[in-house]
Amino acid sequence: MALNVRVRHDRQIICPIRFQRAVTGATVADAPDVDDRGFAMGARSATWGTSTVRGAMVSIAQGDTARVRVIRADIDDTAPLFVTSTDTAVVTVAAPAGGGPLPADGIFSLHAVKDFPNRTAAIQVRLGDATGPVIGELEPHIFAIHNLRVVAHLVTINGRATTRTAAALVNTFQAINDIWRPAGIVFLYNQAQTQAEVFNGFQVAGQMTTMMDASIPGHTDTAADWAEFSQIINRRPVANHVNVYFVENANEVFGLTFDNTNARPNGYGIVCADNAVDNSVAHELCHFLDNPDHAQQAIAPGAAHEDIWARRRLMWTPNPWNASAVAHQNDVGYGALTRGALISVKDLPATVDQTDGELARARRRSLNPY
Repeated sequence: MALNVRVRHDRQIICPIRFQRAVTGATVADAPDVDDRGFAMGARSATWGTSTVRGAMVSIAQGDTARVRVIRADIDDTAPLFVTSTDTAVVTVAAPAGGGPLPADGIFSLHAVKDFPNRTAAIQVRLGDATGPVIGELEPHIFAIHNLRVVAHLVTINGRATTRTAAALVNTFQAINDIWRPAGIVFLYNQAQTQAEVFNGFQVAGQMTTMMDASIPGHTDTAADWAEFSQIINRRPVANHVNVYFVENANEVFGLTFDNTNARPNGYGIVCADNAVDNSVAHELCHFLDNPDHAQQAIAPGAAHEDIWARRRLMWTPNPWNASAVAHQNDVGYGALTRGALISVKDLPATVDQTDGELARARRRSLNPY
C-alpha cells in the first residue's frame, strides 16, 4: 500500500532510524551521548560551518574512535543498513568493515580524522548497500584536544577535613575526562600538586555555609551570603590552573562555581563537597567554562524543562533527583535517578531552550581558561 506524505512548511522529514549512545549506565569515553533533540540545528558556532543535515549531532575528539548506535525506529530488523561518510578527510567509518551491514546491535564506529574550521561532514545510513538511498543522517563534529591544568585543594574547616585524597582524585578526574573528552577538553590533574588548606572560624565544622536561598534565616542578598565560599576559593590559588577546592560538606549545594568571567573575590574557583559524585564535579567544570545556566531553566517564570532530554544533560540539577511521577523519566540511560553527561552540541533557539550551546561556549573558554 502506498504511503502519502505531505510535508508542511519545510519542517517535516521522514526518518525510519535514529541515533543513540552506544552504551547504557556509566559514562564511557568512546561512547559519547548523541544530541538528538529534534531535527533543527539551531545557531551554528562561527567555526563549525554550514550543514544541510537535519538530525542528531555528536562530538568526537580528534584522533579518537567513537561508537554510536542506530535504532531501527520504523524499519524491519532484517533490512541491511550501511554507514558512509561524506568527507573522509574529516571522519571515517571504522566499523563495520565497508560500512556494513550493521550488526544486530546497530553499533558502528567513527574515527575522527581532523578538526577543520568551517568544514562539516555527514554520516549517512543507507538502505541495502553503501550506495543505497539515505534513510538517516548524523552530523559529527571533530574537536582538537585542549588540555586544561587542574589543581586540587583538600580543605579542613574548623578541624574537620574532606575525606578525599590526592590519590583518589586520580580516578575522579579520569571519570571527568570520560565525560569531557568527546568535546575535545581534557583536564590534567597532577596529584603531586595537591594542596592542603586549613580554615578556622567558619560557622560549622567541616562545612562551607552559604545563604544563597532567600528563605534561609540571615539571608542578606549580599556578598556575606557566600563569604565562606569566597574565602575558600581565594586561598592560595595556583596561577594558570583551574583550582578545585574539596570540602567535607556544603549546606545548600553539592558544588558551587562562579564562572571565570567573574572577578575575584567571587570568581575563578570551584568548591565541591564530598557528596558531589564525579559527574557533579564535571558539572561544576562546565559552569566554570562559561555555562552559568541549568538544563531545566525555562523562559517562563515558574516553568521548567522536566523532560528526558533535559535530564540527560550534564547541566541538569540536581543529581540524583527525586523519583518522578512519570516513570520513564527516572532512568535516562545512566542509571536510576541519575542525570546524563550530554554537553549540548546544538544551540536551539532561545524561544525553545535558552540554555543551549554549552559545548561551543566551553570550547571558546578553553582557549583562555585561567
